[in-house]
Amino acid sequence: MKYKNEKRKNDVNGIKVGKSLDASSGRGMLTTQGNLDLHPATASYRLATWNVRTLHQPGKLENILNEMRRLSIAIMGVSETRWIQAGKKVVDGATFIYSGPERKHEKGVGVILDPATSRQHGLGRRNICGDKWAGWCEANNQVVTNSYFKHHPRRLWTWRSPDDHTKNQIDYITINKRFRNSVTQAKCYPGADCDSDHSVVVATIRLRLQKLKRRVVTSKLDLTALKKCDIRTKFKDSVQQRFPDIHEFIEAEESYGKFSEVIRQVTREVIPTLPRIKKQIWMTEEILELMDARRLSGRFTDEYRNINRIIRRKCRNGKETFYQKQCQELEELEKQFLKQLVSLI
Repeated sequence: MKYKNEKRKNDVNGIKVGKSLDASSGRGMLTTQGNLDLHPATASYRLATWNVRTLHQPGKLENILNEMRRLSIAIMGVSETRWIQAGKKVVDGATFIYSGPERKHEKGVGVILDPATSRQHGLGRRNICGDKWAGWCEANNQVVTNSYFKHHPRRLWTWRSPDDHTKNQIDYITINKRFRNSVTQAKCYPGADCDSDHSVVVATIRLRLQKLKRRVVTSKLDLTALKKCDIRTKFKDSVQQRFPDIHEFIEAEESYGKFSEVIRQVTREVIPTLPRIKKQIWMTEEILELMDARRLSGRFTDEYRNINRIIRRKCRNGKETFYQKQCQELEELEKQFLKQLVSLI
């Protein structure tokens, strides 16, 4: 569908928008240069494949892009590109994805996508600052969301000049390529008003948050204590007292269940637990006990805040005392070493 161009000169990076466009409500006649490409109910694409013999010469890729535009080809597979390694390059809005050998300029394949197919639906032409911005996004694995979807031009421009003649797209929302599928929509809303010459850019993101399970901390048993004669004898006597004659149980499963239950009970009562490993050398048993009390007191309570304040103070004091002691020991060793060194001299 073509629309009539007005004589009024506009400067929107190559997009001409007339005064009759009411951006805030979406009403009025749109005056744009060229064709207005709206979402069709059904769409067809022309695919092609071409053995280009080589792309390792100046102007060859641009030549192929011109032929794609002339023949209205959306996707073209090329072979014998003779480009080394693998990567992606954007030329005149089209995207070229290639793969080849590591060093030698031979063989190699690639796919060329036209601007509409590669989903680069920006507004107008890109200037030098736009090229730098695109390079930064490519280097940091970022995707520009509000140029990732095809929209009407009034949903693309984010800034307009005071005379309402120039409209540019200079505000963006980016997201890491890994999460680009979570963005379902991104566009600007020129109807929002706060006395600014910029429009608000809104992105809709679908999140799937993982439910974190609290890890249950269990004390480990010191099984090496069974090597001690008194603990081993106590463990044996406790099991024999609690476990009756095995012949009283007819079923083997019942006997096994009863035996396992008795073993667990006696183990918890007789065998001691291993001491907790201190992550810091200056950490004391008192601080660890306070941490357990803080965990059981419940968050967002006065008791929790008081215990947390005490823990911070004791950690700070314990750490300072430990390093002071270390420094004193180093100073004493230094003095001893100097005395020995002087005596040798």
